[in-house]
Amino acid sequence: MNGHRNSISKDIPLITVIMSVFNGSQWLSESIESVLKQTFSKFEFIIVDDGSTDNSVEIIKRYQSQDSRIHLIVKNNSGLADSLNHAIQIARGQWIARLDADDICEPMRLEKQFIFSQHNPSIVFIGTGHSVINSQGQVEGIYDYPTNHAQLLSNLINIRKYPAHSSAFYRSDVVRSVGGYRPRMKRSQDCDLWLRLSEMGQLASLKEPLIRLRYHSEQISDIGGSKGQFFYSRMAMISYWLRIRGFTDPVNANDSNYELFMQWLDLQFKKHGLYQLHAHYALLYTFLQKPSFRKFISLATSSFMHPIFTVDLIKNRIAGDKSMDKIAKKWSSTQ
Repeated sequence: MNGHRNSISKDIPLITVIMSVFNGSQWLSESIESVLKQTFSKFEFIIVDDGSTDNSVEIIKRYQSQDSRIHLIVKNNSGLADSLNHAIQIARGQWIARLDADDICEPMRLEKQFIFSQHNPSIVFIGTGHSVINSQGQVEGIYDYPTNHAQLLSNLINIRKYPAHSSAFYRSDVVRSVGGYRPRMKRSQDCDLWLRLSEMGQLASLKEPLIRLRYHSEQISDIGGSKGQFFYSRMAMISYWLRIRGFTDPVNANDSNYELFMQWLDLQFKKHGLYQLHAHYALLYTFLQKPSFRKFISLATSSFMHPIFTVDLIKNRIAGDKSMDKIAKKWSSTQ
């Protein structure tokens, strides 16, 4: 790592806010300011620049010169998971709050999550609701999530909606004990970590939208059927089922065994038509988001050619998606 961390005052913060930045200059100032304007002030703010080639570092340094709570790490590009792990390892707060460099915290976000944590000692993770904003900052929707552990865990293992990564607030000692984010998870690092945290304590979420999540054209998206998010989110589920049944988590295996697991998993997804099913769901999602005649024709064609997809969608919505549990059992039988 090519970087540094400035000296920190002797006062130990209660919360560490962590942010990873890669060429995020467009909205970085707004994101940083939303943290500095929090009603809860006893925090440190670790920002990791992940090899930006724009002026992100200059922006961060400008704020750092004005507020001693900001600590900058500059390193070569290694991805989100590795960057966040750098921050987690040196975080001094009892709790860690996440924020992406294009999202915004509402002013009372840290205060409300911290107060909730103090009244619920078994909690290891606290998410929140969020509003969705566009590139101009206009609100386009408001979303909330279940508040209790059982329903949040059910949503995770049944591949339903769960709190946004930028809303995450988790115990620093617990996240270090499970190894932080896993760099092998190229996508869905948050889902994978929440599942591992759920084995250590309770999950919770606040209904109130305490962050503004920005959707814009520069973001990487799996809408349209790409396999990245689908593959890694399902791998996280399968790893979870294996762990809670006492089997070795193949994501933690040596390189050769991990590669064998990934190849086997890819074969299972192809064999059971899960990539095609995901592409069908993506068509449905994009149609519901912004209906058009062209999207309707694509969705209708897919539904006509694969009527079982509609049946699977209804079944999964009612009873939950059991397919990853079945694949986990199949893998365990080979071990």
